[in-house]
Amino acid sequence: PEMSMSALVDWLRDFLNALELEQAVVAGASVGALPARLLAAAYPQYTPAIILINGGAVPNAPPLLPLLARIPGISHLMFYLLGLSTVTRGSLEAMFFDKGLMTDEFVQTAQNSAPAFARLMQGTLIYPIPKERTPRVPTLLLWGADDALAPIGDAEALNREIPGARLSAVADCGHLPQIETTDVFVYQVNYFLDRLSRPPSEDLPGVGMLNPK
Repeated sequence: PEMSMSALVDWLRDFLNALELEQAVVAGASVGALPARLLAAAYPQYTPAIILINGGAVPNAPPLLPLLARIPGISHLMFYLLGLSTVTRGSLEAMFFDKGLMTDEFVQTAQNSAPAFARLMQGTLIYPIPKERTPRVPTLLLWGADDALAPIGDAEALNREIPGARLSAVADCGHLPQIETTDVFVYQVNYFLDRLSRPPSEDLPGVGMLNPK
């Protein structure tokens, strides 16, 4: 089936419907953050808030890439090789600030996921990204400040682009705060969700439901 961002966003909507969830706070990490962002932009009634973890920027594909990728035989090979290149031990090590946290199990899991990752990258780069890209719901940008793949400048740009966004940078952490700094990650997520659940307070500015900028 087609792996375009539009198709993936509709699949996420249908998945929430299948679970009979009227609303859900959706979190996406790395390349999974963009579908979460686009879901909230297209269907805010499903997503009262989102959490974007070291990802969510709209990629700028080279102009010739979509044309090359549609040549029979080229697309599959090109993205197959791309998928393999992202799961070498060196590429995976670059995700971590603390290199000692990268286990053999992590490497094996990542390598097993290479074909799916290649398809996702193919859909992201060769199909048009939906025009509605700006979520207007409370958004937490949870970011490893020492990410070599998605630098903190990417997070700062997203913070300017998305109304209602709040950036929380995690020091001494790379691309995977959910793995490298689990306690901090859980605390920040719970704090964000707790603020969402509080009623607005006129007496205490900044306390209560997150408001758009």
